[in-house]
Amino acid sequence: MDKTINDLRMELEKLQAENASEWGKRERIETEKLALERENKKLRTNLLDLTEELDKKQKESIDAVDSDMKTLQENIYDATKELNDLKHVNHKLKKQMQDKSTELEHSKRRAEQYDMEVKRLRSRIEELKRDLASAEDEIDSQSNTIRKLQRTDDELQEQVEGQKVQLDHLETRLKRSSQPFDIFKKGGMKSLSLDNPNHDESEDDED
Repeated sequence: MDKTINDLRMELEKLQAENASEWGKRERIETEKLALERENKKLRTNLLDLTEELDKKQKESIDAVDSDMKTLQENIYDATKELNDLKHVNHKLKKQMQDKSTELEHSKRRAEQYDMEVKRLRSRIEELKRDLASAEDEIDSQSNTIRKLQRTDDELQEQVEGQKVQLDHLETRLKRSSQPFDIFKKGGMKSLSLDNPNHDESEDDED
């Protein structure tokens, strides 16, 4: 009986000790639970703050990105517009350059043609100069010939005038002569005096 009671006491003490241990564990767990709840609450608060901060930062970042995107889009638009303008100007400049190159080629060809024409004209001028010199030489030669002919004509004219004087003198003498000589005067005296101009001179000497 006493053994049973002792066993029961020992069992009771054991149970009490286990209960006390479990109670201590419970209190410790409860304390840890409270601490964890406080930590969890703190973490939630921090998480909420971080979430709000993150949302704020994200919104600011999105706004900044949107602003940057808008600025970039405006810059891209301006750059694209400037590039298109430059392309247009470049196209116009290329076309002007092509036109100028074509005009330059035409000018070169015209200059070559003008140069050839000038050379041809110079050659023609030299040829005309030679022809002119030859013509002047020919004119000088003809002038000399004309002067010689003029002198010859003058000499012949003097001879004719002398013959006329002789003829007039002879006709006067014939008029003084007898009538039968009229036929001779009309027909043959002129030819006689021209064929023999010394005849009247001999008659003059006889006079």
